[in-house]
Amino acid sequence: MGLLFPLYLLGFAAIAAPIVLHLTRRTPRERVSFSSLMFLREAPLRLKRRSRLEQLLLLALRCLALLLLALAFARPLWKSAVTDVAGAGTRQALYLVDTSASMGAPGQIDRAREVLLADLRDLKPGDWAAAYQFSDRSRAIIDFDEWNQVQHAAAIRRLEKFTPPTGGGSHLGEALVKAAHHVEDQSRDHASFGIQEIVVISDLQEGLLLDELYAFEWPKHIQVRLLPIEPATANNASLQWVQDVGGDDLSEETPAPWIRIRNQAGADQTLFQLAWSDTPEQAISIEVPAGQSKVLEAPRTLTGIPGKELVLSGDALDYDNRLFLAPVIEKQINILFIGAGDEKDADRPYYFLRRALLDTRVFTPVITIRRGTEAMNGIDPTAIDFCVITEPPADPSLIQHFLETGGTVLYMVSAGDSGEALRSLTGEALTIREAPVKEFALMGHLDLKHPLLQAFSDPQFGDFSNIHFWHHRILEGTSARVLARFDGRHPALLEATIGTGHLVILSAGWEPADSQLSLSSRFVPLLYSLLEYAQSGLSGHVNMFATGSEVPIPEGITRVQGREGDLYTLPEGLRKFTDTQEAGLYHFLGPGLSLPFAVNLPPNESRIGVLPQKERLQLANLGQLSDSQEAHGTAAAKQDVESQQKLWRWLIVGLWAALLLETGIAGRSGRPTGNAQTAESTA
Repeated sequence: MGLLFPLYLLGFAAIAAPIVLHLTRRTPRERVSFSSLMFLREAPLRLKRRSRLEQLLLLALRCLALLLLALAFARPLWKSAVTDVAGAGTRQALYLVDTSASMGAPGQIDRAREVLLADLRDLKPGDWAAAYQFSDRSRAIIDFDEWNQVQHAAAIRRLEKFTPPTGGGSHLGEALVKAAHHVEDQSRDHASFGIQEIVVISDLQEGLLLDELYAFEWPKHIQVRLLPIEPATANNASLQWVQDVGGDDLSEETPAPWIRIRNQAGADQTLFQLAWSDTPEQAISIEVPAGQSKVLEAPRTLTGIPGKELVLSGDALDYDNRLFLAPVIEKQINILFIGAGDEKDADRPYYFLRRALLDTRVFTPVITIRRGTEAMNGIDPTAIDFCVITEPPADPSLIQHFLETGGTVLYMVSAGDSGEALRSLTGEALTIREAPVKEFALMGHLDLKHPLLQAFSDPQFGDFSNIHFWHHRILEGTSARVLARFDGRHPALLEATIGTGHLVILSAGWEPADSQLSLSSRFVPLLYSLLEYAQSGLSGHVNMFATGSEVPIPEGITRVQGREGDLYTLPEGLRKFTDTQEAGLYHFLGPGLSLPFAVNLPPNESRIGVLPQKERLQLANLGQLSDSQEAHGTAAAKQDVESQQKLWRWLIVGLWAALLLETGIAGRSGRPTGNAQTAESTA
């Protein structure tokens, strides 16, 4: 038995009133008429103290009436019914098992399977369950429908054989969003389930990608539970390709590629060997301290032609020790620059842009210049690879079309910009005003997990605090994602998604009158990160991809040669090749064509350190109710049950019955006795 308003039980104290009245009441004296007292002997009056209860039945009825009244106001309900509501129906659990490359360490997948099976064995008959594996994409191992078709024990036996290959990136954010949608699709009436949860079984390494999760409004009724698999070791070094942007000897036709070796923080192994896979005897030794990285040129071969696969050895984990390389194909990058284009004027943004974008072995930049006031006649938006705006265009329609079809634009907000062009491009009622800067502002709080800024994730490259910004603008009324801020307040770098394109907004200029950005060592890497982030990007992105990428299929291609040499015929009309879950060297094949492209692990997958506590708590708190919300939900459930049971009505009926019975008994006991009536009549 439970109570909806237990404070009304304080009314029980009112039963003291009838008890006190019964103890202190005076019995009325009967008056008997008598003819004469002369023959009676006078005797002294003797007082007798009477403090005993009489009429116990009346007392009990009056106390009962008060108790029933207080209990009716407290609104009682059967507590078992509340429990049934709180845990109504069955449990619905969707398990996400991490099968990314970082789980490829010896024994990690076996441990994940044991954790999965142990948790599944706690399910009760009738519970719903599903198991998915995730890396670059999530795939069902056993779905809800299939779970319900087979018995609990049969599903467990099937999952005991779960030994998937590992590979690809850890796209946990995308997997969680899809899992939440799937849980809701399978249970439209979520109130029929006592528990709805998504259980994540993962090593929870710091390279997890959670971007999709931040833009998703998580359903409050779906909880997330984490079952972490501790990493087997911290001794891990990774091998990554570094975009070659030129060197001293441009005459060299086949330069050696530049690579980065990163050693995990906390590792006790610092000496490694690097060699081409076909010439392991020519390995070179490299020392990289724990928690640091080293960029170097790949070993030279006897023929002078770089190989196709580099191998790193000397650490405990080898899943990220192979780097596949495809020949770099030079490409022309078409850049549209809107602004003053005098390359001799050192006070203008174009002066520094032109010197940063030099001809390299990888690409040749071709820059088309237009002033903001000029018409964009004769410019084909489909032929543009990248756009830089330093003056707001009077007619932004071409830029709008370029963005909506997947282009990337860098918009530098200059002094005096009214914001009209940005309002037209974004469709938002944003405003621009000059920021009050006393001496200078500093850029900080960079979102280093964003692909645009990942190149600065290393502490020695990600410090922008020595770059002074003399002036900057404040953008208000925009929903664009903030990638960096000035002094932790006003946005410095923002990104707005328009159609399938990206509008990157810099709220300050890079010319010397506005800032020291163009004079710093961060300017050139930032521009090249923007080019790499663009949809067309640098030529390296034509043949160097990360696992899980969608590779554009060139014209005239009919087949693909896989990493193991297998040939696949491409369906007619297919625009993108998506079977890139495994690292390796692939080839596009067509009549007279053989275009190699390499697929490698994303750099984040090598960061096997522990996920920061803040992000781990954010994951664990998804769907968790606060104390006030939980109390409110419990009170609402009690109120619903009480409104259905309505036990107070029966208490009121009992109250009326007790009062009627008390009235009848009190009336009978208050009548004169028969002897008194006779004496009065006789007199």
